[in-house]
Amino acid sequence: MIVRAVDPDRRLDAAATLAGALAAHAADHPGKTAITYLVDGEQETVSLGFGALYQRACAVARQINERRPGAGRAIILQAPGLDYVVSLCACFIAGIAAIPTPLPTARVERTSAQRFQRLVQDAAPEIVLTHSTHLPRLARAMTLDGGPNERVCISTDACEIKEVPPPGAEITSATLALIQYTSGSTGDPKGVRIDHGNLAANLAAIAGKFGLTRDSVVVNWLPPYHDMGLVGGILEAIWTGYHVVLMDPKHFVARPLRWLQAIDHFKADVSGGANFAYDLCVNALARADGPAFDLSRWRLAYSGAEPVRAASIDRFADAFAPFGFRRGAFYPCYGLAEATLMATGPDPGAARPVVVPFRISGLEQGRAMPADDGAGNHDDLRMLVSCGTPCADTAVEIVEPATGDPLEDGIIGEIRISGPGVFGGYHGDHSDAAEMDHAPTAGPGQTPFLTGDLGFWHEGGLFVTGRIKDMMIFNGRNHFPNDIEDAAATSHPAVSPHGAAAFSLDTGQDEVLVVACEIRREYRRDTDWAEVFAAIHHKVTEQSGVAPSDIVLLMPGALPRTTSGKVRRTACRTAYSNNDWAVIARAADNAASLIGHTTSSGFTFLSADRDEKMAQLSKYLNWRVVELTSTPEAFVTGDTELALLGLDSLKHVELGLLIEQDLGVSLPADWTDRRLTVETLESLVRSLAPVAGRLKPSGANAGTEEAMKGPFTVTPMQRAFLEDETKGADGFLEIMYFRTPKGLDAAALEAAVSALNDHHDAFSLRFEKRDGAWTCRNEAPPAGSGFRRIEVRSGEGLDVSALRDGTVAELKSSISITDGPLVSARLLDRGPGEQGLLIVAFHHLVVDALSLSIWATQLQETYARAQANLVLFQKPSKALFGPWLAALERHGESEGVSDELDYWKQVCGPATDAIADLSGRTGGEHRMLPAGRPSAVQNRILLERFPAPIERQALFLAALSRAVMDFRDTSSPLILVENNGRHRFVGTDPQRAVGWFVSQFPVRITTHPENGPLADYEAARQSLLTVPNAGVGYGLLHSRPKSDPARIEMEGLQQPGIYFQYRGNIDDTFRKSATFPVIGVHNILDPSQGAQRRSSISQSICLIAVVSKGTLSWSIAYEGADLEGQAREVNDGIGRFLAEIAEAEHR
Repeated sequence: MIVRAVDPDRRLDAAATLAGALAAHAADHPGKTAITYLVDGEQETVSLGFGALYQRACAVARQINERRPGAGRAIILQAPGLDYVVSLCACFIAGIAAIPTPLPTARVERTSAQRFQRLVQDAAPEIVLTHSTHLPRLARAMTLDGGPNERVCISTDACEIKEVPPPGAEITSATLALIQYTSGSTGDPKGVRIDHGNLAANLAAIAGKFGLTRDSVVVNWLPPYHDMGLVGGILEAIWTGYHVVLMDPKHFVARPLRWLQAIDHFKADVSGGANFAYDLCVNALARADGPAFDLSRWRLAYSGAEPVRAASIDRFADAFAPFGFRRGAFYPCYGLAEATLMATGPDPGAARPVVVPFRISGLEQGRAMPADDGAGNHDDLRMLVSCGTPCADTAVEIVEPATGDPLEDGIIGEIRISGPGVFGGYHGDHSDAAEMDHAPTAGPGQTPFLTGDLGFWHEGGLFVTGRIKDMMIFNGRNHFPNDIEDAAATSHPAVSPHGAAAFSLDTGQDEVLVVACEIRREYRRDTDWAEVFAAIHHKVTEQSGVAPSDIVLLMPGALPRTTSGKVRRTACRTAYSNNDWAVIARAADNAASLIGHTTSSGFTFLSADRDEKMAQLSKYLNWRVVELTSTPEAFVTGDTELALLGLDSLKHVELGLLIEQDLGVSLPADWTDRRLTVETLESLVRSLAPVAGRLKPSGANAGTEEAMKGPFTVTPMQRAFLEDETKGADGFLEIMYFRTPKGLDAAALEAAVSALNDHHDAFSLRFEKRDGAWTCRNEAPPAGSGFRRIEVRSGEGLDVSALRDGTVAELKSSISITDGPLVSARLLDRGPGEQGLLIVAFHHLVVDALSLSIWATQLQETYARAQANLVLFQKPSKALFGPWLAALERHGESEGVSDELDYWKQVCGPATDAIADLSGRTGGEHRMLPAGRPSAVQNRILLERFPAPIERQALFLAALSRAVMDFRDTSSPLILVENNGRHRFVGTDPQRAVGWFVSQFPVRITTHPENGPLADYEAARQSLLTVPNAGVGYGLLHSRPKSDPARIEMEGLQQPGIYFQYRGNIDDTFRKSATFPVIGVHNILDPSQGAQRRSSISQSICLIAVVSKGTLSWSIAYEGADLEGQAREVNDGIGRFLAEIAEAEHR
């Protein structure tokens, strides 16, 4: 099938060129900032306006014309920055082709240096554009080319600026503009010839797809010699006339969050990169110390250059939603250098990203079989991301690779493209290598190009599934398998000279490299396989820069081959996946033994403080490198280069982050560019001074001042419970059940639980009534850990239920809010060969749902450290409940809370306005309706359209309001909203603390069905956004002394009769794969419900909404059988509203 996007209103002007565009911008707005370069990746900047950029480019163009008249090609050898852009523009003004290239490395024996030599030989440039500081390096690197004097070398920083521009070159759409060498290929480089017509067509198409204008702001960290960084990052800005902010790629790789900080600082609306960049940011965020940036202005986050992965989209969207990032900003696209840059992408206004589950069994047979609603065997599902529709005037079709015949939708074939943006051929030695297909569908000058990529059409979108050829992409770079195979085959005498296969494997999360080698017969016995693994690992990493994920050693003749003897790599991948080989040894199986000697040192350094790590810095660095690369410890010596140990670019980033975190230093941005060994890395680290504030205090007494002793005024939720003085108040509990592993170290578990409970000051609180008011204070933990081990002997007659119930009863009796403890644990231990049960009881006065998640997550790591006899905790200085309680008390006494009174009076209205049928009642049990869920299609639409927690909260709040309106004569119901309450007061950090932070406050939503569901959603969202101080003041005003005028007025207001809580995905934070998986949570809430009824804060109808395992759902609780009918109407109304809004979004 052919899909052709044609813009009938746009006609390509053959005279429209980048030189003309730059001249026009310079004339129209010379002072407007064109380019900003972040010198240090963060704060230090240099900029050029359009006028200054044009003047500098003209000065260089004049030198080109004067020193080499009639030249046709200039190679650009500049560091990323302003000079690179000036050099590009100078070539366009002078009318010669620019050859963007990275600076060569200093060592000519390196693979990258040899590739540079081949590129120069193929391109045959007459001019070199560089900076004077690079001349010594270029003189060495280009000597091997046979005569640097044959070329004119121009230092762009030395060109004199004159007012008169150089004579304009005659440029047409057919004039060669760029020779773009394929991105990072490890094979012989191919130069893609891009003319000015190609550029004009593709730049105009990208501007249309992206919605770019002169007011746009774009941040670009991509290399300027990469097609995406060059065309999308630099040339598009010159074409359209907007402000682009450039960052050196090494600054991004060193600290990926710099990219996002720049987006925030410069208020960028468009930015992007390859798929791996988003993964880097997620990994960096996990190690960051309280980053703060606003990504809400980022409307388009393009992802291309390598396969766009659904898992990466999910991880990034979830991780950065709290910073304002919207999942709908993701813009997956497909392109290649031969298309100038972009071939397909979502149309403006289209839903994105579109992620569809397909059957793996169907894809393997060449058919795209969507899994309806994602049902069925999840092991047979592969989530694929749509890359949108073709760019303007571009034809994209799927054809049978062997015959070129067009294929129907849903049939996998080769992607063939044509259009004014598609190149005309390769340069130099590869001029006849382009797979051009003179098909009858081609128009004049639009010969279709066979991309070598596989894909299919589904519901109007292009889905890319792989590559016909076996080229692999790792971290945005292309790698040819034969280069890796040659490296492996020459790495060790035991490897057969022609018996190696290299192929990629899609793990579902990323693409990894696997190398398989046949062993020569004479080496099958008495060979140290660890030495062979190390040799292959070393040579492959040195040659390609990619560390193999696995190495397999095979019997002679085990590799599948064609009849002509060529290795069948696809069959190799299948044999590896199915374990169908005659394997001698496999690195993945031997990894534990290869690095087994590092275990004890790993435990040692895990617990050590900075001084201890610095005292054994060499051993510490060795341990980190071995852990990251799985290289045998014996092969990591002081003089071994890090690059030869499998430290690819991603692992370099991880190593740098770990060093900075552990040692409190800040590595220089270019540390990955240096030829570092373990010894020279050690010297570098020792030369760096500790960064103030990077390391947190440690030791048993850390955080003591911050914890304080109290007494503290209790929170409004705690007060509502305590003032009721309900009998059995000690039984207001949350019970968590953990499955314990076989071979449990019970002593380590007891130490972990004790340390964890001591770490969080909320468990040291004791509650007492003073002068008629409830307060709490911190006391030293009681003697003992609150942990008891109970031996359980399996056998006939064992009543497991009775044992569990008896244990829970014992836990309940051990809890006391006045004397402590507030947390207690029991281990039902069935012996070392059996799984057991850990039951932990928490008093609800000091925990909420997020607290339970924090405690359960920390239990896993704390147990591992206890098992290794390590220091269990370094107390944080702010993540404590006590300081937050003190700040809450100060806030409650402030004038700011008093000023909120008018707001709450306006929202609630006087009590006489209460609606009788849904007002607070005095008793009765709450009953629950079955949970409601949208359809799978609706669920996907809603989750994508409303990615942020506050958006989903507003969505359900609007649905509830509309549902109540449907059976009541009011369009503005008053609803009590429960929030997590973790308001960040100055000097507090509640997000990492354990405590009962929950707050409740009313909102009144006015619905207008005639305006559609989206209008009601927006009204709900605005109502939430206008609530002052996250609503904590509502409860604080109710908690003031009874004689306080503000409290008297608050008690005269209408009380909400409807309750709403959005829990988000908090329940999904309990991981089944953990050492101690949570298998159940039991709430004992009877005392609380009694207190709520008697303190008039109970609501008759309650809505609780969650996201669990990627699915929205809601539950309705109601008080009394007479309200069942109304509850069912509310339940049905919520379902109708969500269906309406999903349909509106779908349209």
